[in-house]
Amino acid sequence: MTTRVFLSYSLLDSELANEIAGMLEGLGLKVVNPTEAVSDGTIFQDTLREAIKNSDAMLVVGSADSLASSWVNYEAGMADALGKKVVVANVSSELLPVDLSWAREVPVDPNHINRSSKGLSLALAM
Repeated sequence: MTTRVFLSYSLLDSELANEIAGMLEGLGLKVVNPTEAVSDGTIFQDTLREAIKNSDAMLVVGSADSLASSWVNYEAGMADALGKKVVVANVSSELLPVDLSWAREVPVDPNHINRSSKGLSLALAM
């Protein structure tokens, strides 16, 4: 069975998130992108909850913009409440904020995403 990973990020980091998603898919993981999970006419929070519930783990793109996003923190908190593994791909040199300090952190060089593939796949492994 393929591991399903919910990708949480700020829309300001869409390009970086797409690069990370491509790398994860190259490793054989199924990436659930919140912007693709929500469709017109649906209740946003309900759709997010179902997408997270149906995922095996969550990967947070840990940029300054993502970590400042209330939606990213909402999604990570929901994943934690649902008992999902939460991993932060820390793409900045900053420490994680207190509200995500409980999550597993993997340093990722945003200029060399593929160099982090092994660390991320191990952290996301069930």
